[in-house]
Amino acid sequence: MSTYKGYPREDGSVGTRNFVAVMASVICSTTPVQAIASRVPGSIAVVHPYGCAQVGDDLGQTRRSLIGVAANPNVAGTLIVGLGCENNQPDELAAMIEVPKPLDVIGIQALGGSDKVLETGVRIVSERVAGAGTLERRECDVATLNVGLLCFECDRDTKGLERVGALVDKLVALGARVCVGVDRTLAPAGEALAERAATERVASVLRAWGSEYRRRRWHGDQSDEAHQWTGEERARAEAIAAVTGTAEVRQVLGCSETSTDRGLQLMNVPSDPVEAMSGLVSGGATLLIVVSSRGILTGALGCPTLVVVPEGAAGPVVDASADWRLGSLDAESEVDALYARLLEVASGAPTRLEEVELTDFAISKVSTAF
Repeated sequence: MSTYKGYPREDGSVGTRNFVAVMASVICSTTPVQAIASRVPGSIAVVHPYGCAQVGDDLGQTRRSLIGVAANPNVAGTLIVGLGCENNQPDELAAMIEVPKPLDVIGIQALGGSDKVLETGVRIVSERVAGAGTLERRECDVATLNVGLLCFECDRDTKGLERVGALVDKLVALGARVCVGVDRTLAPAGEALAERAATERVASVLRAWGSEYRRRRWHGDQSDEAHQWTGEERARAEAIAAVTGTAEVRQVLGCSETSTDRGLQLMNVPSDPVEAMSGLVSGGATLLIVVSSRGILTGALGCPTLVVVPEGAAGPVVDASADWRLGSLDAESEVDALYARLLEVASGAPTRLEEVELTDFAISKVSTAF
């Protein structure tokens, strides 16, 4: 089977879900945003603690993350709620969202308070959800899928990672986009991954990841120091890199960066799993696979999160969150079965975390807070 039932969008992308986003441009509009979303089923609240006095790269990261959520194919339309005096002005943010979807902007100061914002916001979002509700799932080619993959708390002895890699290869061969989040656990495998790079530019970035990492610190004044990976870190990362399969690496992306290219891509993500998942969603992922030896207690906001645990994983978090346990079938049969399950989820079947409504969103910071 090489099709699933998704929601085609006007720009040619396809969603696996069909939400209306209620988005805070700034921390100060978080309360009315959450109140609006709680009153309108079919909407999601996109909130964060930023947007007020942010400047430079941090403001850019906040905007890139929010723009990516609004542009994500799982989102049918967006209402941006601002305060009015923030650096991340809602009108400016809206102007950066270049997708053919409904987009509305309201402000607390402009409307005269949170009560007016709540009333107006519920009306707008209710209309947008009703409009989105007229859309029906249609048969779509697997090549339109955007799958994000995150490996969390795995080690060199974790069993079954190569089976996830075989699934990645299968998806890539069918024309899908698969974006794997790379944090400091996987980064030491950069030199090995560089051997599969599609271009010299991609290879040079991966070799840099594999040779060292840089950490921002305070030492009276801020410094940028290089630290060498240890042999153990490299061996562990190269073992975990089995989840990326064997396909060529076509692109490397910054956190929350989007791409229209297909095939296998790698995204530089934070070690925090919620920030990492959110970065993949902002980058366009319409379905996430999280491989974790301990399970995970939250999925990504607005994006079905399929939790895969390795053979032998156990514990209450695993029991509560796992959608798939590796090792119950022979390798080829398991890859085929996991692929079939992924298409079911893409077609609307809920994941474990969706069933219990455990989702979250977080924006990573670029600079040190002070």
